[in-house]
Amino acid sequence: MGKKITIYQIDNNETGPKTIEIGGSSLRAIYSPRSRLKELLNRTEYKNPGIYVLNSFPKENTFNERIYIGEADPLEERLKNHLSDDTKDFVECVAVFSSNPGELTKAHIKNMESKLYVSATTSKNCEIDNSNKPTLSTLSEADESLVDNFIQQIKLIFPLLGFRFLIPSTIITEDKELQNFQKFKLTRKGLSANLIINDQGYVVLKGSTASKEVFSSLGSYTALRNKLIETNVLIESNNHLIFNEDTIFSSPSAASCIVLGTSSSGPEEWKTETGIKLKDLN
Repeated sequence: MGKKITIYQIDNNETGPKTIEIGGSSLRAIYSPRSRLKELLNRTEYKNPGIYVLNSFPKENTFNERIYIGEADPLEERLKNHLSDDTKDFVECVAVFSSNPGELTKAHIKNMESKLYVSATTSKNCEIDNSNKPTLSTLSEADESLVDNFIQQIKLIFPLLGFRFLIPSTIITEDKELQNFQKFKLTRKGLSANLIINDQGYVVLKGSTASKEVFSSLGSYTALRNKLIETNVLIESNNHLIFNEDTIFSSPSAASCIVLGTSSSGPEEWKTETGIKLKDLN
């Protein structure tokens, strides 16, 4: 079932601050580049309790984002402190809160902060700036449900704002699930990799092998390969690398390039068990 998400541009600057609402929900968010945040903190929304995410340039080329996840009651005071803190070199910020006064308490936002931190860690898609793991507060069953519902909505809106840190790079696929998908295979250079296509993308299955050798033609995919090695998605095994988890790729070529360690055409390389190329399937 779809969701109506409204993004309102506060001014005429396409990179300027925005408000975000989800139809039928009290969840609200405000996006701001750092340069505009100080003036925005005068808005009444920042007097609410909520969570916030700071996005900075990564320290290494492995990731595209460096994320700090925090909570505050009110949001205004904590974000003012971050603006005056020389160690917080963030470039943009998203604050999330409820439009219903009193709906979110300190326990709610601490619980939400902790769960978002875990999601960001397990996504293996960003550097995380938090020096300590946030503490998970205890909630009633009803309040836990409220937080979990908000988190599902947060996962919908952040990618719309260019924040991809909650999008997982790996998934867990049960054996019984695999029966619902056509499997594609890549066998070359002594390597053997299996791939399925699902709603999340092109998934190279756990146990597939990849080349240890890397050629210059791998180009921009080198950073992706390094990320997979650094996060232990690709691990060493004898004369090759092995996928330690079911790994999501945005295209069949991205998957085949990582497997082979060189530039390749995924639609040409991935084949069905009967030898039909992915590109030749209707």
